Amino acid sequence: MKGMEKMEPKDDKYLHSEITNLIFQSFYKVYNGLGIGFEKKHYIKALSIELNKLNVKSEIHKRLIIYYEQIELGEYIADLVVDNKVLISVETDTEIDSDKEQFLFTKLRACELEVGLLLNFGKVPESKRKIYTNDRKKNIS
Repeated sequence: MKGMEKMEPKDDKYLHSEITNLIFQSFYKVYNGLGIGFEKKHYIKALSIELNKLNVKSEIHKRLIIYYEQIELGEYIADLVVDNKVLISVETDTEIDSDKEQFLFTKLRACELEVGLLLNFGKVPESKRKIYTNDRKKNIS
C-alpha cells in the first residue's frame, strides 16, 4: 500500500496531542505495513507493537469503569488504551459511519478517559478524534 503515508497534522492545540501524534504515526505505519483485509485484533496488536517501539505504553483490551450518575455500572473492554490517556477504537469498515463516532463519544462520556480516537483500517485509512473532558462529565465525581 505504497503512497498511503498521510499523516495527521501535528497540532498541539488538542488535549494529549503529544500522544495522539505518535498514535497517528503508528496507525499509518501499520496501515502501510499490513494493508487491508485482516481482522481487527491483528491491527490492535500491530498498533501496540508500534507504540511500544516508540516507548509509549499501550494496553490491549483494557477494562475501563463505566459510570452512570457517579455510580459504577461495570466495565467496558477497550480495544486499546494508550498511556492511560487515550481510548482507541479500531475498525475495519469500508468507511467510518456516524454511529461508530457516536459510540466512541458515548464511551468517553461514561469513563474517566478524555480523548478517543477511532482508527479505521478500511480501503482508505481514516481517523476521527473525540474529546470530552472530565470537567464536563456529570457521571464521574
